[in-house]
Amino acid sequence: MKFVEEVVVDEFLPTVRAMLAEELRGRDLTQREVADALGISQSAVSKYAHGEVATNDRVAADERVRETVARVAEGSPPAT
Repeated sequence: MKFVEEVVVDEFLPTVRAMLAEELRGRDLTQREVADALGISQSAVSKYAHGEVATNDRVAADERVRETVARVAEGSPPAT
């Protein structure tokens, strides 16, 4: 059994970062611009773009997560 912190680090964050990277690339940002916006390396963005980072399908399919990713990509703060 994993601790909540492990699930967040191992599954949630990589999934949300991958979703954000995809959303921002879809808005014609370069990998460098996406990396700067997310505070990660350009090579990490490349790995997300090429599916080299394991993601969690349940997290990615959650409509609340999808809506939050879209708002964050637009520059709006997440709803509380």
